[in-house]
Amino acid sequence: MSEDGIHVYSRAVEGSSVRAVKAEVAVDATFEDAVALLLDASQRPRWGELCAEASVVRQVSETEDVVYIHNDLPRPVSDRDMVLRRVWSVDADRSRAQIRASVIDGVLPEIAGRVRVTHADGVWTIKRGDATGVRITTEIHADPGGPVPDWLMNALSVQGPYKALRNIRHLLKSSRSAPSPELRETTL
Repeated sequence: MSEDGIHVYSRAVEGSSVRAVKAEVAVDATFEDAVALLLDASQRPRWGELCAEASVVRQVSETEDVVYIHNDLPRPVSDRDMVLRRVWSVDADRSRAQIRASVIDGVLPEIAGRVRVTHADGVWTIKRGDATGVRITTEIHADPGGPVPDWLMNALSVQGPYKALRNIRHLLKSSRSAPSPELRETTL
């Protein structure tokens, strides 16, 4: 799928009925603003179409945290939630950043009425482009667990990243006048 400058690709994953998805977009924004937006868990409901709630559960270090995410899925499907361990790095020359996330168990008790996602892995990559832009790429594979029709999950897995990148682009464009937070230099 390619629409409005956003490209979404999917591929089969051996042993899974849900496809892995890669999505990318070029955005006229600073590198620092893009990284800051993606690391700010409280902003996720603003760009994640189904995200009803997101928060940092524990700050492990300056480059690692644990995040809780609650996704409000369309009826009759039960809501999903997950606890993710996120680890990020910024190249020393500040040309690329990566945020890796994967589900971890045993951190928070399950919540009634929500299905806990037990398998999700993803990576966000932000690459500095020209003087006024970045390329943002996300790659994700998640098994929602519980009863979700495969056709619905595969539709959401393509539309979700597309809408997320569209919303991220909009948020970054609208915040261009805001000051950029400092990024700590780390290596991959």
